[in-house]
Amino acid sequence: MRSFHNFLDQEGQLGTALDYHLKTWDGRDEQGEPLANGVYFYKIRAKWEDQVVSKTGKLAILK
Repeated sequence: MRSFHNFLDQEGQLGTALDYHLKTWDGRDEQGEPLANGVYFYKIRAKWEDQVVSKTGKLAILK
């Protein structure tokens, strides 16, 4: 599976940069290019104190 976007804080830690527990994504990869039409799988990981919660799913991009 290819990672197309990571949300990192200033220290490079995944899951701690999400302000107000909400982060939006514009459908672009890390180079700023829009992803092609298709079905993509995602994994979201959030860390709060000593707990880590993960959620996986799929989404479709249709233009």
